[in-house]
Amino acid sequence: MRREKLFLFLCVFGFFFLANAVTNFQVKGLGQTVGLDLPSDIVDDCIHQDGHESQTNGNQDDRVLKTRRETPQQNNWGANRPNETFAKTFSLDQAVHFMDATSRNWQERRNCVTCHTNGLYMIGQAMLRRPSSDSESLREYAESYIGDFVTQDRKATGQFGSIEGLVTTAACLAISEQLTDKTLQPATKKGLDFVLAKQEPTGQWKNWLKCDWPPYEHDDHFGVSLMAIALAMADEEYRETPFVKLGMQRIESYLRKTPPVNAHQKGMLLWGAKYNNKLITEKQKKAWKDDLLALQRKDGGWSLLSLGDASWKRAGNGNPQGSNSDAYGTGFAIFVLRQAGVQASNPSLVRAIEWLKSNQRASGRWFVRSLKIRKRPSKHYISHAGTTFAIMALVECGHTVAEKLPKPRVNQ
Repeated sequence: MRREKLFLFLCVFGFFFLANAVTNFQVKGLGQTVGLDLPSDIVDDCIHQDGHESQTNGNQDDRVLKTRRETPQQNNWGANRPNETFAKTFSLDQAVHFMDATSRNWQERRNCVTCHTNGLYMIGQAMLRRPSSDSESLREYAESYIGDFVTQDRKATGQFGSIEGLVTTAACLAISEQLTDKTLQPATKKGLDFVLAKQEPTGQWKNWLKCDWPPYEHDDHFGVSLMAIALAMADEEYRETPFVKLGMQRIESYLRKTPPVNAHQKGMLLWGAKYNNKLITEKQKKAWKDDLLALQRKDGGWSLLSLGDASWKRAGNGNPQGSNSDAYGTGFAIFVLRQAGVQASNPSLVRAIEWLKSNQRASGRWFVRSLKIRKRPSKHYISHAGTTFAIMALVECGHTVAEKLPKPRVNQ
């Protein structure tokens, strides 16, 4: 009898031990494959930057196994973290490699397009003018994502199909196509028409997510200014259709009645004014360029937090790094100043480019601390947007060749 009980106990113990080992192996393997620190916070695997659960198709375990089978083993970059080792050599190619893999993994695992990762990166890829399987895959995925709601009449569920995602997808597709093909694809036109049909008469989009996560999910201004850029860049034939003209008139009216209140909003309009001089006056253009240049820090960079206003709250944990220079603030400032006509040889931009080169991390990315207030640790996905803006800034200023740093930074 004792032997039977002992045998039963060992069987039960062995079963749970084996199950736990298999689970840990799958989670660890997935974390290494996609470059995220999943073991410490597996629940966050299905959470977007806005803190809402992503919508997935099929069983979660099936998605995990499918991702592991279809995604080649990537470098073990780990999570976005402030203590990642600094690169000894500046490399735009490594930054592109990081963002290609990160965007690909995002669309495979999250099944959506988002501002901070694969949405904005469509524009970054287009600026590189390096057609690749990754760039084609991302554009095809974005077309299919918005196409599900345009042609298949799919209903939004949670944040999957939310208005901010659809507007961002259509706008970034349009901008990227104008930077490469100079022609809007039929699927992109249908996407733009679809979101313009949902535009309010006052110019903005109702129910834009506002979860105090600047700069994208904080107010209506970002979506309106991003669409202003997309429509201003569109080919004349599309731009002059009555429906699109009405949408643009609504946008221009909104922007007149809702003037920018911070440097990020001003920067978005400096970008847009390159293609539509009705968005701002020459006086505003000069003043806003000066405003941005005045925010540059002594080390040559800008901080994301400094581009906002009092409503941009840093995570309430007493962290002192809120005002430090970062790649989002620096890359964004360089890029929009270049769109506004500031020369790459301008001493302020030269110093800013040097800041970017000396602050790249070993993975190729740049770390940017999230502005979101949240109880659980942030994944700092704004680092992806910061890395994309760094790429865009470097391309705009002609710095695309790898360069060994004379004095590489070291972690303190």
